[in-house]
Amino acid sequence: MESLAPILWFAFLGIMFLLLIVRPQRRKIAAFAAMQAAVEVGDEILTTSGLFGTIRSLDEQSIELEVANGVVLRYARQAIGSILTEDDAGDDAE
Repeated sequence: MESLAPILWFAFLGIMFLLLIVRPQRRKIAAFAAMQAAVEVGDEILTTSGLFGTIRSLDEQSIELEVANGVVLRYARQAIGSILTEDDAGDDAE
């Protein structure tokens, strides 16, 4: 019985690692990927590098982001950090 105690302890630690670290991280990654897939033309976004802009066109791998009148930049779709809501836009004005 004493020889099983270390094995059970490591199995317990492995299960706890999966439940407390791996599963929540997988959910977070899946939610982030779903957000990036849900963007549409006209959405206000914030890139992962901190650039604010409006999506003017998009395809499977890239987006065209208008950051000022007439200034359109091309970004990888994975660079989308978050979609800004009306509440977020109001915070910037203050």
